Amino acid sequence: MLGASSMLGKALCQQLAVQGVAVIRVGRDADADVQLDLADEDFVLPEEHIKAEIFFHCAASFGGEDEIGIAQNLKVNTNSALMVVRLAVKLGCSQLIYAGTLSSDPDFDSAGYSSYGLSKALAEQQYAWLLKRIGIIFCTLRFTGLYDTFGQCIRHQSWFGRAVTYAAKGAELHLPEASAKRNYLHVDDAAYMLLKAATRRVVGVFNALHPHTITMLEFVSLAYQIFQRGGRYQCDFTKTPFRDIHYPEGNRCWESLEYVPQITLEKTFMHIKQHGLDDRFDSFSLS
Repeated sequence: MLGASSMLGKALCQQLAVQGVAVIRVGRDADADVQLDLADEDFVLPEEHIKAEIFFHCAASFGGEDEIGIAQNLKVNTNSALMVVRLAVKLGCSQLIYAGTLSSDPDFDSAGYSSYGLSKALAEQQYAWLLKRIGIIFCTLRFTGLYDTFGQCIRHQSWFGRAVTYAAKGAELHLPEASAKRNYLHVDDAAYMLLKAATRRVVGVFNALHPHTITMLEFVSLAYQIFQRGGRYQCDFTKTPFRDIHYPEGNRCWESLEYVPQITLEKTFMHIKQHGLDDRFDSFSLS
């Protein structure tokens, strides 16, 4: 597994462990079984006799939209495809399952491609072309926004952390105009979908999202309703509104995997509240 230390990678490792499946960790971590830095163009294939059936790719660069961030995303997410395929061949893999992103769809974001979405889309094309030539099954699950129960998601889902923090503390939250819709998928559901893609040996690109899409205002309202700590929220129309997102249908993915995501925001907020985990989402000042 590439990216085993990521939020998604950790969730997938846990589910594989429950099933008694051994995981070969690939990455930059000191405890990785195979050392691989996706930014290193001088990667040398390992000499060890290590074999794996399935290659799960859960690693990515999330650089910004400045020149440095764009270059980083293209280098790590896109240009690394050939070395990843070479490693998959060396390991004897018959499948490569890629954790993609819905932002690789050009119609997804009203603002157009981000460098992250574009670099991942270009990577998908390379993987599909390279792997078809050598007979390795390839599947991409283009995930919607992923979240978790323990606060790891706030690095990429800032408003998830903000809603939990303010609702849990009963603080007053001023948010932008919030009629734009959002779709959130729990990382445990996402990990299970990767497993289903592997066991069912599906091929192609699939939109992996939760069946329930809500507005940002509904999302914040739900957090305050669940925590019941007082406080209030309101839209500040002087702020830049949340941008519009076009979410595709997920039916083809759910049918191919024979699985529809089960974990709801309500259940997650309740779990965070009951187990006192809200402090893990607090990366904002309430002043």
